[in-house]
Amino acid sequence: MPWFKKNKEKKEQEEKEKQERLRKEEEKEREEKERQRREEEEKAQAERERKEREEREREERERAVKKEKEEKGFLGRLKERLSKTREGFVGRVDRLVLGKKKIDDDLLEELEEILITSDIGVQPTFRLIENLRDRVKRKELDDADLLKKYLQEEILKVLKAEELPLEISDSRPFVILVVGVNGVGKTTTIAKMAGMFKDKGKSVLLAAGDTFRAAAIEQLEIWGERAGCKVIK
Repeated sequence: MPWFKKNKEKKEQEEKEKQERLRKEEEKEREEKERQRREEEEKAQAERERKEREEREREERERAVKKEKEEKGFLGRLKERLSKTREGFVGRVDRLVLGKKKIDDDLLEELEEILITSDIGVQPTFRLIENLRDRVKRKELDDADLLKKYLQEEILKVLKAEELPLEISDSRPFVILVVGVNGVGKTTTIAKMAGMFKDKGKSVLLAAGDTFRAAAIEQLEIWGERAGCKVIK
């Protein structure tokens, strides 16, 4: 074979090898760019997921703090109202009998005023005081320290006498209207009744009608949520 032909073939072979090297280098470069692109996308996706996770965690923390504040606020208000009830009736009776050893007319008059102003009711108060006077006259009750126990027993008798079973009729809807003065436990009683009826498989709907007392509707909404009942207002 002539030398120039061999030289030509050699050059062609070298050119082919050169083109193959270039092709492989370009392919390798493309693969590297694709790898870098995928890495950048994965980093970007991981960053988005991290931000979304942090946002969810932040929202959950905010909801938890808000719920804690609401519960603390509600418990604080409940504690305040219970303390008012305690000071309004029990506390006044405690102060009335403190240091006194006998039951006299002055003590009975003060007790009558406490009972009436504590919304025990006029007629029940008169009955309690008259029964108390009779017991004092018969010397069945002459110690002021026993007065609280007597009041507990007599008030319980009054409540028992008025107690009637709650019969749910077949009429739908069956409406229970709860009324009363402030601080007597209407809202918590409603919550207990709602929970009882829910446990019995009843469908319960609470309607907040107290728009005067501060936070009354909010309190009922909290109890309704805990009992799993819808609240309208």
